[in-house]
Amino acid sequence: AMLSEHSAEHAFPLLSASASSSPPSPGAASSPRRPPAPSPRGTIARRGDVVESFVFRAPDSRERSAMEDLADRLKDLGPACTDVDLIQNEVYAAGKDAGFEPLRGWFAALYEVLLGQSQGPRFGSFVAIFGIERTIALIESGLKGELG
Repeated sequence: AMLSEHSAEHAFPLLSASASSSPPSPGAASSPRRPPAPSPRGTIARRGDVVESFVFRAPDSRERSAMEDLADRLKDLGPACTDVDLIQNEVYAAGKDAGFEPLRGWFAALYEVLLGQSQGPRFGSFVAIFGIERTIALIESGLKGELG
């Protein structure tokens, strides 16, 4: 399954590159206000009446190794890859090869280290929409401790 850039804004509005927190200028046509993009420092973002906080953590040694492996696997897929199933298979393989059984722990680690939340979207879909290169950069930042 292939995903378009347009679907990124709807599926992951907090990570959308076009998300803006500035108010509309006076006299401008009113449009739905998008929530601000999260900062890597645990910002609280507002979505309607729901307030979400982002709490990032450092990976443990097994998680670090698996995330490094995942970054390598994503590099091998190439920056233009948007095949959700192919990406998801690589995410699963990286977790299994690192000994995550059940894989729930692997996905929890990805969400907590990279997204600052205890759960999140299907990770292959996230990567396809967010982009391979941006996801690799996100993984590298998470491994350096730059997200939290």
